[in-house]
Amino acid sequence: MKRLIILAIFFICGSLWLTNHQEKIEGNRPAYFLTDHDRRMIQADPDYFIQLKKKATGIDVNRWYDNLAPNKAYGAITKTVTQIDEWASTADQAIREGAVNDVSAAYDAVLHIDMALTTGATAHSGTKIDIQISSATSGDEDWSTYAEFLGPQGTPNTEAVTGTEAIGATVIECASTTGLYDDAEARWIFFLNGTVANSELGYQVSFVSNTSVTVQDGITAAQTSSTMSDIAATYTVRLPFSANRVRVIYDNSFDAAASAIHTRTRISKVTAI
Repeated sequence: MKRLIILAIFFICGSLWLTNHQEKIEGNRPAYFLTDHDRRMIQADPDYFIQLKKKATGIDVNRWYDNLAPNKAYGAITKTVTQIDEWASTADQAIREGAVNDVSAAYDAVLHIDMALTTGATAHSGTKIDIQISSATSGDEDWSTYAEFLGPQGTPNTEAVTGTEAIGATVIECASTTGLYDDAEARWIFFLNGTVANSELGYQVSFVSNTSVTVQDGITAAQTSSTMSDIAATYTVRLPFSANRVRVIYDNSFDAAASAIHTRTRISKVTAI
């Protein structure tokens, strides 16, 4: 790719003297006029231009490119994943301030935000998620909203998981599939564990009426004393390279009276190239 870019630069610069049939390449050697054959060959094979320029001017483009960007073996990209905010509940009309994360040394950073509606019989019209970045490496006076959006909406249907489902299970037993579990549409659902930190999302792909739901991948924690919710979502947000710090504000006061929510956020970074 670098070589093609460099060749493109040569072609652009060469347009000053590669025009129509009168173009000529000048140097310490006699002038060379391009022929129609030359132009056709250049279009068909960029290497022809390299050899032609070497012949006319004595400049070896390949040697110049090798000196500029010598071939070398590059190591693997270094990536990290950190959980910024663990699963936690935010009550209706409450606001959760997420932890601050330093992204000043990251070449690239992406937030992964998970959310589920977990209580309430009233339709929820959305929780506002406010992604804030800071231009400063410390202090609280330089926060700015980078992006904001509304989370999932609707009235959640909660259902207890029957007994304990072991790690790796994909068929999750329950007494009822009433709600969105049985609408024949694949969707994210949420398992609220008796130990909140062991809660997780699952991608439901099928169900057996009033018997079980099936998720795409095996669960990663044993679901004990767990309750399912059928309204959940995941979001990703790529952060600007110029940011120094980031945090997430989960504003559950957007709706006058509706559902409590559970949220968590991870961040993946490229830290070395």
